[in-house]
Amino acid sequence: MLLSALATILVLLSAATADPLTWDEGPQTLRIGPKDVDFFGWKWGLLRNQTINASRGKLWIRRRTSIVCDPENKSSCSQKTENATLIHVWRTNTLTLDVSGQEQKIYIDPKGAARYTRPKFNEIPEGSITTGWYEKWSTYRGFEFLHEKGGNWIACAAKKGKGPYQVFFELDKIKDENTPSKSRKDCIVIELSGIPWRGELPGAWQYS
Repeated sequence: MLLSALATILVLLSAATADPLTWDEGPQTLRIGPKDVDFFGWKWGLLRNQTINASRGKLWIRRRTSIVCDPENKSSCSQKTENATLIHVWRTNTLTLDVSGQEQKIYIDPKGAARYTRPKFNEIPEGSITTGWYEKWSTYRGFEFLHEKGGNWIACAAKKGKGPYQVFFELDKIKDENTPSKSRKDCIVIELSGIPWRGELPGAWQYS
């Protein structure tokens, strides 16, 4: 009994001193959950269940994922992840993309846009949101992504009433000139959900 208790304590101590980047829920895909809200109330179905993809340094809805294959290993790109973006939510309350190449961090830039760092670069503009994220189990097959300071995820149409939609995070109201259509009225509040990924890994060698 004593030996068993000591073993349990050692395991807990080992976990507590481990690199926090090993503590996450595993790779997840990003999708739009059931909450689809605009200024006129609840809207169900406009973007519900659609994937959120990494494309050209930003997160988008209705735009294909932009992935880079390892030039020395073409099998580093999986056909199953060509239209999916895999991420990790770490116990350090940070977000990263699931890659086999150099780490790519997800952040919110000072204008509110959801972005990720380029391969071989970890440049993040001063004033960006890089931490404070956590997950809560959602009724929608997975986890809802939230921030400790509150705020909302929003999707902004590239043109009025037309996709694709760029993803932003709003602590303070996004300015019109920072949206793709130059109008905050073309944005809707969304629920960002993480769905556990059971397919092939890694998601990509790198995201471009």
